[in-house]
Amino acid sequence: MITEEKKEFYEKATDNILKQVASLNLTPDQQSQAVKLVHVLRESFKDDKIKKATALANSPDNIWDLGYDSAGFCRVSSVLFMYAMENTEDWQLMSMPEGVLDYEHHWLMHKKTGKVLDLTYDQFAFKNQKIPYDKGEKTAPNISFDQNDDEHVFAKLVGFDLTQLVNNRITAKRAKPYAQRYEEFTKAIVKLAKKIHAANKDKINAQYTLPEITLALRNIYKKPVFHEAFVSSKMSDNKWSSGFCAMASILIYELYGGDKVWNMMAVRYNDWLDSNGQPISSVVFLQDKTTGINFGTTGEHFYPLTIPYEIGKPLDIGRLRTPNKDEFKRVLLHELSLNTKD
Repeated sequence: MITEEKKEFYEKATDNILKQVASLNLTPDQQSQAVKLVHVLRESFKDDKIKKATALANSPDNIWDLGYDSAGFCRVSSVLFMYAMENTEDWQLMSMPEGVLDYEHHWLMHKKTGKVLDLTYDQFAFKNQKIPYDKGEKTAPNISFDQNDDEHVFAKLVGFDLTQLVNNRITAKRAKPYAQRYEEFTKAIVKLAKKIHAANKDKINAQYTLPEITLALRNIYKKPVFHEAFVSSKMSDNKWSSGFCAMASILIYELYGGDKVWNMMAVRYNDWLDSNGQPISSVVFLQDKTTGINFGTTGEHFYPLTIPYEIGKPLDIGRLRTPNKDEFKRVLLHELSLNTKD
């Protein structure tokens, strides 16, 4: 039952969410769009028809607090908000690991500021439960194109076509030249490398920094001659880093700290599946022991997909077969010597 106390708390929570939006340093157009979406979504949570079709459809009474308007809408509203915004790429869907709260929870992180936007936080706040956002994990939307799925049903009832929104965002991103996306991806990886290096630089004695190694690898991937030499294929127009993940991860491991710094990890071939249940790829990567950051220097070639590092598992480095590793190491060291001269 929605009491007057709950209604009052709900409206104050909506105001707080609008304050979250105001703190994100969005452009005027983005700010206007975000405010409108918050109002539309928060109003929709009150609609009994929408509740019955989505939030309550597959949720037994003993899981969701059905007596509060925003309960059960966390994932569907976060996904819709992210794809309805023109700057979709600035948002990261987050989730709380099982067992931290009474039940599963999703929200958004604004990538440029690192700030939280939680459209349904009040379902917990009303019960005096604090959400430990620092324990949250990045998660992929993994949107199915089954129109009966909750995300699509919710979007339609609120007035959106989720399939069209997703396709619009993919089309807009694909319009960007691949070389430009590659360099943007490189900058993001180097930024991540700097964080890991800052956490480990005093623990190890490495000739080169992790950002230097990362940038050298990304430069190598752009050169066609190395594709035929080391991954036995010609360089594709939009897959410059394809085939290098295992060899690159091993060399980073050897040149930068070994097991003092890294866990060797892998996304297994049969674990990463597309919407039809077909395997996409296996990916070898590294996990920094100090920060817990998952790190790889490849991946832009899977666009518009992102590597689901969160499903990776430990890998015995001795099981990796990279027959050209020593020659590739010589190429990498040469590239490093060229780019790190005083």
